[in-house]
Amino acid sequence: MAKFKPRARTLDLLGRQQIAGVPTALNELFKNAYDAYAEHVEVDFFRDSNLLVLRDDGVGMTKEDFESRWLTIGTESKLDTTSGISKPVKDDEKTLRPVMGEKGVGRLAIAAIGPQVLVLTRARRGQNLGEYVLAFINWTMFELPGIDLDEIEIPLKTYNSLNEISPSEVYSLVKIIQNNLTNLKEKTDNRTYERAHKELSSFKFNPQVFSLKHGPSIDGGGTSFAIQPVDEGLYSAIEKKSDDLASELHQMLCGFSNTMTTADVPIKTAFRDYKINGDIEKNYEDLIGDKNFFTPEDYKNTDHQINGEFDEYGNFKGELSVYHMDGQHVEFITNKSAKPLLCGPFKFQFGFLQGDLKDSLLDKQTHKDLAEKLNLMGGVYVYRDNIRILPYGRPDMDFLGIERRRNLRASTYMFNHRRLIGVIEISRGNNSALVEKTGREGFMSNIAYRQFRDTLVSFLVQLAQKYFVDDEGYAAEYSSRKIALNEEYDILKKRSKQSSQKKKNLQEALNDYFSKVDQVSSPEDSDTWFDKAVVKILNETNLKVQKFTESSDLDLIAEDVIDFEGSILNKLKDLENKLTIVKPRGFGFTKDLERDWLTYERVQNKIVKPKIKDSEAKVARIISNLAKASRLHLDSKIRLEQSIMSLKEMKYKGLAKEEKNTSTAKSDVDKIIKDVKQSHKKSKIDLELAIDKKIATLNKNAIDLDVNHIRTELENDVENIANEIAERYGQIRYALEGIINSENNAEISDGQTIAALETRMEVLEEEYHENLENIQLGLAIKIINHEFSSNVKGVRDSIRSLKKWSDANKELKGLYGKIRDGFDHLDNYLNLFTPLEKRMHRRKAVITGNSIYDFVLKLYEERLERHDVELIVTEAFLTNSLDSYASTIYPVFINLIDNSIYWLSTTTIKSKAIILDANDEGFIIADNGPGISNRDRKNIYSFGYSRKVSGGGMGLYIAKTSLNKDGLDIELSESCSTKGTEFTIKKLDGDDNE
Repeated sequence: MAKFKPRARTLDLLGRQQIAGVPTALNELFKNAYDAYAEHVEVDFFRDSNLLVLRDDGVGMTKEDFESRWLTIGTESKLDTTSGISKPVKDDEKTLRPVMGEKGVGRLAIAAIGPQVLVLTRARRGQNLGEYVLAFINWTMFELPGIDLDEIEIPLKTYNSLNEISPSEVYSLVKIIQNNLTNLKEKTDNRTYERAHKELSSFKFNPQVFSLKHGPSIDGGGTSFAIQPVDEGLYSAIEKKSDDLASELHQMLCGFSNTMTTADVPIKTAFRDYKINGDIEKNYEDLIGDKNFFTPEDYKNTDHQINGEFDEYGNFKGELSVYHMDGQHVEFITNKSAKPLLCGPFKFQFGFLQGDLKDSLLDKQTHKDLAEKLNLMGGVYVYRDNIRILPYGRPDMDFLGIERRRNLRASTYMFNHRRLIGVIEISRGNNSALVEKTGREGFMSNIAYRQFRDTLVSFLVQLAQKYFVDDEGYAAEYSSRKIALNEEYDILKKRSKQSSQKKKNLQEALNDYFSKVDQVSSPEDSDTWFDKAVVKILNETNLKVQKFTESSDLDLIAEDVIDFEGSILNKLKDLENKLTIVKPRGFGFTKDLERDWLTYERVQNKIVKPKIKDSEAKVARIISNLAKASRLHLDSKIRLEQSIMSLKEMKYKGLAKEEKNTSTAKSDVDKIIKDVKQSHKKSKIDLELAIDKKIATLNKNAIDLDVNHIRTELENDVENIANEIAERYGQIRYALEGIINSENNAEISDGQTIAALETRMEVLEEEYHENLENIQLGLAIKIINHEFSSNVKGVRDSIRSLKKWSDANKELKGLYGKIRDGFDHLDNYLNLFTPLEKRMHRRKAVITGNSIYDFVLKLYEERLERHDVELIVTEAFLTNSLDSYASTIYPVFINLIDNSIYWLSTTTIKSKAIILDANDEGFIIADNGPGISNRDRKNIYSFGYSRKVSGGGMGLYIAKTSLNKDGLDIELSESCSTKGTEFTIKKLDGDDNE
């Protein structure tokens, strides 16, 4: 009797050659992980070793499972039949999952990823864990021509512990295949043989790949695949071809589970791409994690949403929300035959973002972010039982013809394929007639699929025309809201343009101001432009006075002396004017601009103006001393009068300029009013003519209906023209009344109100974006604290046990103290971010300067040497002490020393130094670096404020917060010394706790 006899190449034909590429192969393995009830399936791609590791935390396999299921092609275990082998194992603790893989060849997709794989699996059955099963496969063996399938050996071993799986054990499996290959050499093609031999010889096993710290652990059950070498197609799939198109890997693997409309997914995926020569645990980028795909928040942000179901007849019922207005019930009939469709009922949900910002509800940044995301991966995705069906969702997979219809007539068809988030939800139970192709290129084009697609196309066309195209009927709501948004956008755009220019001018003026009066970056040159300008004027005064004293007849030069004094005072006033900024009105300040303005006012009032006044007094004293020493009579009345007259003339010039500008503005307003009047006259003339024409054409015997119709038309014309003119007059009057009210102090002007509100809005917007990041940071801290707390009891108990040993052994005492202080340090940092939890048991102790110095030196000795910074400590520091917690004090010194080293490294001074000193108040930490400018002194403790490149702006905020909680404080020296920075750690003012 004749029988089919499979060649080894059969596996290659069924597997690698049926898979479109590496991303598709990975998708197949993700589905297998889903069928194995995994909660996570994650990929780690190590470029430097050309190795890919895929792990899941599913139920895993026993040795029997691996042989009877995994190594058996075309199993029927997932089919709805009682024949053949038993059904796959289910996880009773999880909801029953519909089977994704049916053909039993998904595992062969591994061959498309790479030619050889090391498989490690461990079965989990309830609370019981099985032995470790290890196997090695070289897929090139299945390409050997002339070889039967049963001639290929798959080496397999089992272990009781992961530690037993040594490199020698792995290489023993490889050796078995090498021997198998050698035995087949004479029967097969030499080129394929040499390729397989080279692959086997080059395989390198790294035990670390099965014990990575992140992601699923094989210890708890699951399956891992280590594939090496990786097909070159993966490198191409990872790379983006253009800025507006996601990579092939991103397109195919993102959104494996539906995270667009729900955050609750059965399985989570990850693909970590490790850079060349990177740290195996840190230097990677997750290419398909949650943040890379759409979220429920993205869906909610779209301008319009529709959510509903198509019944078995293809007719739709659901809710439509236009511009986030209350949802309205909608129904569409797409099938008038009254016959059920073969495709079955399904759910459909999509959100649409208006392409133009002026048509959208979103603010500029949110619209930009969402538009960029949609541009990369917008489209209609299909999910069967919450697992994505490929290739739907890819930008080139517009299977509903949305772009084709839009290109024909955009105004009629409305929707844009890459501006919508679409989700179609089908199930195995309701939609079994929708069958996927073997190569995962979408659904087979059967009758059910054509009905499915035609139903959706008809629905989208009807939806656009009924609710978004016409200006009347159901679309009126959309049209009127869009017009209102356009008008609002135009107003805000004009105002934003005006405000932006004003902000830019003010910021430039402030930057120029600080560059002249603030501390310069080089400690060697401590004088600012302002300092030098004042010194120059005073030097000029002294030189001129010296020349006056050399005159033979002083009485003749009395008038010259008075004139000279007036000119010097004018120069000082002129210098003050150059450094005076008039606060502009009519727009809101950003947080940074407001901060800079407050700093400007403080510096101007505390430094610039006092120094100008002091210099004026010095000039007056110099002149008076000259007169007194030379017995020169200077008329005090003339000196005073000249000084005041000079100031008056200077101020009057400024007022004249403002008066001129105001007159020009008034002329512009007069011109606008004149234009409105002329327009008004023309409109009245045109209206009169239109009325006369209508009345003249009216038949004397016209019926009442004609009269009423024409009267209604004319009344509308009169109303429209009158309202238009009145509105223009009203806008002008409204603006002028705001000026009048402001001048009369009757009420706050509209300009002031808008500016105040705009300032508040600017600050809130900045805080909103900052808070989003801080919320994510807080969530991360919460997770860290949860993990820390779950283990902290054991650590604390161990430390307590160690104390007994340290009490009995003096050599252990110092080690115990360091471990305890280090633990308290971590404990304290975590508790800063979880203030509602109880403080852990920390020890208060006398902390000496000597112990701090030892701690800092050990921690920073190498870095200080590398940056050529000397650490100087005084006797006062070494003998000083504070009664506090090591976990509070040490982190503050770490932050301050770290900052000092950073800023000293940016200078060119020869002798860089950090000084640790003390006085009656407390510890002093100083350096001779660039110092902190007047502009920054009030802001250094603000959360997120930093001048460091890539600085987080949290160090000093945390330090001050931590110290304040323990009755201490950190203070920056108030002096404006340009020789560096000086901080004092001292007792908190008003705190009586000892």
